[in-house]
Amino acid sequence: MPNQADKWTEVPTLPAAVADWIARGIIAERWRDGARLRETEIAEELGISRGPVREALRILSERGLVRLAPRIGAVANGMSRSTITEVYELRAHIEALICRTAVPRLSDEDKQTLRRLLDQIIALRNAGRVDDMLATCWEFREALYRPTTNRTAMDLVRSLRTRLHSIPQVLRDDPEHLALAMTFYVRVTQAAVDGDTATVERLVSDFMIATGEQVVAAFKPGAATFSPAASGAPVWS
Repeated sequence: MPNQADKWTEVPTLPAAVADWIARGIIAERWRDGARLRETEIAEELGISRGPVREALRILSERGLVRLAPRIGAVANGMSRSTITEVYELRAHIEALICRTAVPRLSDEDKQTLRRLLDQIIALRNAGRVDDMLATCWEFREALYRPTTNRTAMDLVRSLRTRLHSIPQVLRDDPEHLALAMTFYVRVTQAAVDGDTATVERLVSDFMIATGEQVVAAFKPGAATFSPAASGAPVWS
């Protein structure tokens, strides 16, 4: 179960709603790297007390979007839309490279694991359990990549994934992304089972690029809205 710091579109509390609003501003570069996030100014702009803002900044520090500096306070941590694009482009290249050495080494047992995980992804999607579905999607990709001989590349992928932290969660209720993901996992399973390395490479690269574009599009400048009444409902989708 995701904790409060990992939630982006399901907003159960006012501090989480404030955190989502600030996060969009950081990624859209309203607050650039190193810019101070002053509790009083944000509270006045949103028409709320400072308490929820303080808690929101703590949530964002767990997400990696804010750092809490001694004697300074909260400052933006330099996660822009261009950074997100760069990370996904790197992942597209590296994950395709991993597939080049992994797919030819997939055993019959590995292929059975991919089929089983695909069935789980489909079942979870149909049940509306999107968080569990997305977790299983990463489990699928790790299973696909496991036979690779390039362990350095795998370490880089995990590092880049950590760099984004929970930012991709903004897509968890995006029907276009969920449709893209379902199509991808069905097609890549078939290609992997068939041993079609070139197709798996292309599918993985295209999927990562398309996902990056969708994440960036979700943070269009000027798209942030906020209302205290929004707590308990999505702030963005």
